Amino acid sequence: MKCPECGYDNLNDATRCNLCGAKLPKKDLTKKEPTDNRSIFQKIKDFKNSPRDTPKTAALISLVIGLFTPVFGCGQIYLGYYNRFLVEAIISAIICKILVSYTGIIKLIFQAIYLIWFIYTVYDSYICAQAKHKQHKLPKLVGLVNINK
Repeated sequence: MKCPECGYDNLNDATRCNLCGAKLPKKDLTKKEPTDNRSIFQKIKDFKNSPRDTPKTAALISLVIGLFTPVFGCGQIYLGYYNRFLVEAIISAIICKILVSYTGIIKLIFQAIYLIWFIYTVYDSYICAQAKHKQHKLPKLVGLVNINK
């Protein structure tokens, strides 16, 4: 709460100013604080369209999301490329299914494929973020399949 005497910004529940000691007016409890009724999806969309979401920021956020989520391709969700995410997640699930179904050399091969796929999906999120903000055409998934949106 701002002090009417000196303008110092006090805590909301303060009764006296911490700087000059003046008595602060009581807070009107009948007034309701404005509420934000937007959905979480609208808030994310508004954030993505805000000036804070520069190409570097979008690329970094999609990169971090891709690195720290257990489902590969989640960086695409942040960018709004849901079909691309779905394809990447399905490929990840297939690799995981093979990984837990087999043993021996096949398991070792698919562990390597799994690691390569993880690195690729993180990289893919990053290059898609750059393409989106530069308004370039999206690159093909794995260089073979054209998935837009």
